[in-house]
Amino acid sequence: MRINAILNAATVKMLYDGACSAREISDKVGLHKNTVNRIVSAMRDAGIVYVAEWKRDAMSRARIPAFQLGRRADAERPAAKKASPRRRKNQTYEEILDLLRNRPMSALELLPFFGKDDSIIRRHLSTAHRRGVVHIHSWRRHRSQVWTRVFAAGPGPDAKKPRTTPPTDVEVLRAMGDGQCTAFELQAVLGYKIGTVRRSLVRLRRDKLVRIASWTADAAGALKLAVYTAGDGRDAKRTSISRAELSKRYRAKRRLNQALFPGTSSSLAEKAKTKLRVRTIRFG
Repeated sequence: MRINAILNAATVKMLYDGACSAREISDKVGLHKNTVNRIVSAMRDAGIVYVAEWKRDAMSRARIPAFQLGRRADAERPAAKKASPRRRKNQTYEEILDLLRNRPMSALELLPFFGKDDSIIRRHLSTAHRRGVVHIHSWRRHRSQVWTRVFAAGPGPDAKKPRTTPPTDVEVLRAMGDGQCTAFELQAVLGYKIGTVRRSLVRLRRDKLVRIASWTADAAGALKLAVYTAGDGRDAKRTSISRAELSKRYRAKRRLNQALFPGTSSSLAEKAKTKLRVRTIRFG
């Protein structure tokens, strides 16, 4: 790029009025910022402009050079200020500690006081626990049968997490009674996780204390849910669905699909015919 072409550019007109940064020239002249930077850099290398001062950008708050016509030494860039120590304490953190000084509480019990996400409260509790400001007072079982930590203010030894014990055989048999129920129905009565209930039923079946009385359909219509009953005996066999029943279900599903979405077909053969028809039209 020649110096004569730079002097004839619209950038020079802006520099006559005073010190301007590349962003200000770009906004007023209408040139791209990179183009203005290339022009100003070439003028600076040729000794036509110099850095008059350092301005603070309104968007990024960073120091940017402001150029002016003339032959002078560039202004020194001001040194960055050291970050001042943060004196303002976290208000939520302090409020959590104030509540824990009154009585031990868990994260779920602290949640109604703040109305925030429980992850924020758990993060504050973990920070306070790591600093030794609070300690684990005890463990409490939630409605979902998950152990949650109960914190108390002040340093102290942490309470050990209780070991989750599966329901005893007497509890399962008492909840089952004389009737028949599935694993999900037992879960609603006992309050344990579904995996724990199923492992207990497997153990009781191995000890011949319960048996599978029948099979029931799940939400998808498949016979996958076992119905248990107390007592020893032979388990009921799960009957397989015949091909005729599968075809009947498929036809019903296809009729429902055509009723909901008229003009469409879910058959693979129809889709293959449509693709072949499109290829024939496209390629002749």
